This record gives sequence, structure tokens and C-alpha cells, in this order.
Amino acid sequence: MQLHAMIIKHGWEVGNTVYNALITAYSECGSIEDATRVFDSAPSTRDLITWNSMLAAYVKHDTGALAFSLFAEMQKLGFGPDIYTHTSILSACFEEACKNQGKSLHALVIKRGLEQSASVCNALIAMYLGSRCNCLEDALRVFESMEVRDRVSWNSILTGFSQFGLSEDALKFFLEMQHGNIEIDHYAICAVLRSCADLATLQLGQQIHVVALKSGFESNEFVGSSLIFMYSKCGIIEDARRSFESTLKENSITWNSIMFGYAQHGQGKVALDLFFLMRKGKVRLDHITFVAVLTACSHIGLVEEGCKILNSMESDYGVPLRMEHYACGIDLFGRAGRLDKAKALVEGMPFQPNAMVWKTLLGACRTCGDIELAAEVASRLLELEPEEHCTYVLLSDMYGHVGNWDKIAAMKRLMRNRGVKKVPGWSWIEVKNENGNYASSIGPVRHLDKAKALVKGMPIQPDAMVWKTPLGACRTCVDIDLPTQVASRLLKLEPESTYDEIATAKRLMRKRGVKRVPGWIEVKNVVHAFNAEDHSNYHCQKIDDILGALMEETGQSPLTFLNLHVLRKFVDVA
Repeated sequence: MQLHAMIIKHGWEVGNTVYNALITAYSECGSIEDATRVFDSAPSTRDLITWNSMLAAYVKHDTGALAFSLFAEMQKLGFGPDIYTHTSILSACFEEACKNQGKSLHALVIKRGLEQSASVCNALIAMYLGSRCNCLEDALRVFESMEVRDRVSWNSILTGFSQFGLSEDALKFFLEMQHGNIEIDHYAICAVLRSCADLATLQLGQQIHVVALKSGFESNEFVGSSLIFMYSKCGIIEDARRSFESTLKENSITWNSIMFGYAQHGQGKVALDLFFLMRKGKVRLDHITFVAVLTACSHIGLVEEGCKILNSMESDYGVPLRMEHYACGIDLFGRAGRLDKAKALVEGMPFQPNAMVWKTLLGACRTCGDIELAAEVASRLLELEPEEHCTYVLLSDMYGHVGNWDKIAAMKRLMRNRGVKKVPGWSWIEVKNENGNYASSIGPVRHLDKAKALVKGMPIQPDAMVWKTPLGACRTCVDIDLPTQVASRLLKLEPESTYDEIATAKRLMRKRGVKRVPGWIEVKNVVHAFNAEDHSNYHCQKIDDILGALMEETGQSPLTFLNLHVLRKFVDVA
């Protein structure tokens, strides 16, 4: 700025090089207004570099509309865009998020013969992956059409696979990079570690960790954060902590990751201790830091501490509240059973709640058993995400607990009409460096023998999650011997679990005459309610016949040894 003042004060004549440098300097220093003033002050001396400098400044400062306007103006004045122009304007599509504009720019690139420029193609790939278009297929087509691909091209596609949840494709692509002798940098390592985390492939993740060590990237904050995330997702919080300790810890990136890891592992107190260590060490806190610490407070029930942190974010730390912070606050109150506070927090938001906020409030309604508010929240949520199956399933489950079969049938019909299907639960398991996913459906379809064989034949030691599945299958198939064996395994793996508290709660239910609501099945708009192991109904034979008919109609067996207890008005068994 002082140099600019001297030029003006002394009336020095300067060429385009100085003007262009001033535009870039002001942009880099965060003053887009001063950059614009310099650009406007030299209309007669502008060259293509001047236009490109101003265009890059607009893109850097997220003013996509001004960038597109400038792009059109320069062409009207006879300045033909070059590679740098196209690279900048394609980046503007990130903010504009307009598929048509991006496609038009791609056509312009082809028309001007720039489709084999690596920098332009990389910008196209980034545009297709980074904008709201989410066009992975288009990005792949650009990548495959390139005659010369650089490291940026490979990393962009690898990151695209990872961010779109195509983790298996990401791992295969990474192997292809290695076989093609593509230089592996920290961007590639971060992307592939994310995929390892999503698939819970611990052994492969450890191999990538070795690659990071050999390449000297372990202390890199982004690689360190990815390692922490991977080990946390794979259930090895100790290795996550070791990865954290090996990083430089100069900013919040790795701190945030390890706090999330501890919060998700039920060690919220450790996460809070790390938060206070960050403050003591004067590490800059960002909005993600507060998501991590609020999550920790929520998971261990520190409502007052969480409220204090939430209310002090802006005043004490200068971090404005975002949508995710409100969602954390709602979850905090919901888990503590304070639904009124959660609802008040939503109503007091300074902006319109998004789907994430409504989902969190719906979960709080389920926790607190408020079905009226749940129905209201679900209607808001279905307006925003009509194809999200979780909303239908959660609300149906709540209706089932109060025996409102009409509402359940209505929700089922609504799902069918909208083409929404419930996605089965599944888990990834790594066997001999290969992944398999196992749906939680073996027990419920009456194949307990197969469930036992599957667990017995596992080449690795089953964890608590694996043992819980056959335990549920024992209940479904009324196996008396296996539950004792499974429960003993679970108690060894999870000695801190609250099985005693559950038993106490069940005794209290019996003492107070509280009965569990029966389950239900709907077939062809007919709702059937079932009560487990209830043989008191004298229509047992007719019930067995109906169960057989249901099996034939649905193509799978209803839960074995479940007797039809209530058919309501839908089916007459008399």
C-alpha cells in the first residue's frame, strides 16, 4: 500500500506489470476493493494478464457472479481467454454451483482446443467434483480423455472416489496409482486413509501408515489427522493417540480429530481435557473444535458444561454459531431428556434449520418419547428430504411403540408410493486384506445355524458388535443354550456395559405392570401385531396357518415362535 501511495504521490508512470502486481498483491492481502480500484483506474492500459489477475482475485474472494460478469466483458472487448482465464473461471463454478454454466464452459474449452491442457482438465475435474453438481462420471470422462495426466489429476479422482463414499473404488484407484509409478504425496495418503476408515480396513490402513512414515509425511497435520480418523473408526483409539502425539500440533486440525475420536469412543472426559489443553497452549480454536467438544459433552451427559461452551462461543472465542453447533446443542439436550430445551434452541435459531438440525431434533423426540412433536418434525424433514428412508423408519418405530398401527400402515404406503426403501444395517469386516459386508438379517430370517457357522468360521476374533448379532438371533429363534455362551463373551469384551441396569429396569417394569408393546408386520396393507412367545391365545392353530400364509406371500419367514396375539380389525381369526 505504501508503494502504491508513492507511485500516486510522485506521479510515476508505470506499466501493466506494476498494475497487475498491485491487483494480485491487494487480493492476496484480502482487500478485493483496493484490487478493483486499481483495475478500474487503468482502463486504457489493460492487457490479458490484467484481466486474468482481476478474474483470479474475484474467484479467490468467492465473488463468482462478478467473475462471470468480468469474463463476459473481457470477451466483448476482444480479449480472448487463455489457459489461465479458463482455469480461473472454472473455479468460479464451485461457488455458483451451476451445472449448466460448468457444461457451457467445458464446451468452450473444447471449442478453443484446450481440452488437452493438464491445468484446464484438472480445473474441469475439480469443478465436476467440487460443485453441487457432484458429477463424478463427468470428472472421470475428463480424466480418461487426458493424454498426459499429472499428480493433481490422479489425486483429484482419488479424492472424488473417497468423498462420494466409493471407498472400494478409491482403494483400487490408489493401487493403480502405485502400479503406474505415480508419485504418492500427502493428498493421496489422506484420501486413501479416509477410504480405509470408511471400510474399517485396519490392516490396509496400517500399510498406508507405513507408506506415510517412509515418505516423511507422518508429522504432516493433514496426514496425522487422517491417521487419527482411521484408527478411531477402526476402534484402535490408542494408535489414534500415538498418531496425534507424533504430529506437530501447531493448529487445531489434529486436535479436532483426536477429540472426535475420544468422543465417539465414549471418552468424552479425555476430549474435554484436550480442549482445555488447547486453550492453555493458545492453539487457535475453530468451529470444528466446538463441534468436537460439544459432541463429547453430549455423549457423557455434561449438559451444563456443554451449555456453557455453546453460549460462550461467540463472546469468549469469537467463533460464530453454525448449523452444526445448534445440532450438537439439540443432541445434548435430547440425550439428557430435556426436549423442551432442544425445541427452544431450534425456535431461537437466527436462520432456517436445515435437514441435519431437524434429524437431530427427531432423534431427541424418539429419546424422550414425544410422538406428537416427532410427527411435526418429520413432516418438516420430509419436505426437505422426501427420499430419506431413516425418517420414515424412525417415525414408524415410534408409532409401533404406542400401538398406532394405522399410522404405521400409512407410513409404509407413503414409502412405497415414493419409491423409498429401508436400507438394511450392515458392517464391514476385513478378512485376509479383503473386505466383506454382512447384513444384519441372518437371525431374523430363521437361519441361526448359519449365523453360528458364520461367526465360528471367522478367521479373526469376533468383537462385541459381531457377538451382539447372534445374541439377537437367539432371541428370534428361541435358542436357550447359545445366549449364555454369547453373553459370557460379551461380558468379557464389554465388562463396563450396563447389563445389570437393564435387568433392574426390567424388574421395575414387571413390578409396575408395564408391558412391552408387541411388534408388528404389514402385508398388503394389512397390519398384524405379534407378541413374543405368547401361547395363551386359543387360536394357535389358525395363527400358525396365518404365519405360513404370510411366509408364502412375503417370500421370507416371519419371526419363528411368535404367536399372533392381536389381529385388530384387519384379519378375523374367530
